[in-house]
Amino acid sequence: MDFKLFTDLYNTLKSVFADIKSLADIPVEERKKYRDVLGETYSMLDVSLNMVISRLADTLREPNDDFKLQAVQNLEYMNDWLEAERRFRLCSNLRATLSETRHIRDKLVGKHSVNNWDKLIALMESIMATEGELADYISKEFSEISYKARQISVGSSEYKKQLKALEDFRKKLINERRELIKEETKLYDEII
Repeated sequence: MDFKLFTDLYNTLKSVFADIKSLADIPVEERKKYRDVLGETYSMLDVSLNMVISRLADTLREPNDDFKLQAVQNLEYMNDWLEAERRFRLCSNLRATLSETRHIRDKLVGKHSVNNWDKLIALMESIMATEGELADYISKEFSEISYKARQISVGSSEYKKQLKALEDFRKKLINERRELIKEETKLYDEII
């Protein structure tokens, strides 16, 4: 599993925070709005990761092997994840803020550094693209896990391998969530 998507997202969020901080011409209230939207982005990531981690834990704790296998087979149909994936892709607050940022930039052309605004807009667009990639990645993982589980039977060596792979995936997501929280804390410490 490649967690480069998380790294890209962290780095993009960090850059956006730094740019907001460095744009002295943004009124304090505007900066607060951007911080709030980016904070909501972190929160949405955290909630989505928690949901996936919890679902995987519930599946792995199921004592009945037949039910456990059925739960693994049905991971790709997890309704909560489908709704979170939708919110991930829409990212309405970030889209609205991006639109406002473009509008503000157009009004300030000639008065302030256009390059800083262009960089901020590009970074915000990058966050939206990376969130979509992350949603695709988790959906793809669930589909692959479900497909493989439909090819095996309880008690087989493949069954045990599948459960081990699922536990490893869950542990990696837990580690990524911890990193997300650590990065968010660092960024808020720098800005506030």
